[in-house]
Amino acid sequence: MQEIPCKELWAAVLTQALKDTKECLKVHRKNDQPSQEEVKEWFKSESNEIGSFLWICELFELDPNLIRTHITDQTSPAFIPHPKIHCHI
Repeated sequence: MQEIPCKELWAAVLTQALKDTKECLKVHRKNDQPSQEEVKEWFKSESNEIGSFLWICELFELDPNLIRTHITDQTSPAFIPHPKIHCHI
């Protein structure tokens, strides 16, 4: 894959999506937050388009199935970002 100049942006997108999964589990969410269904659909999508979950996983050489398993397993420990993802948000 060619070098992507905005890797920090895509790391932030994935980081925010993971945070959104946690926020969607709360009973009270803010109106500007995505719905639980929107978050689930983004992670379940099989699209490889720029900005998709699978595209971001490929960019950072992450296993999308491992991440999907983590976010659906309510008993799993807190997500630990992959060492290749460095993002300060």
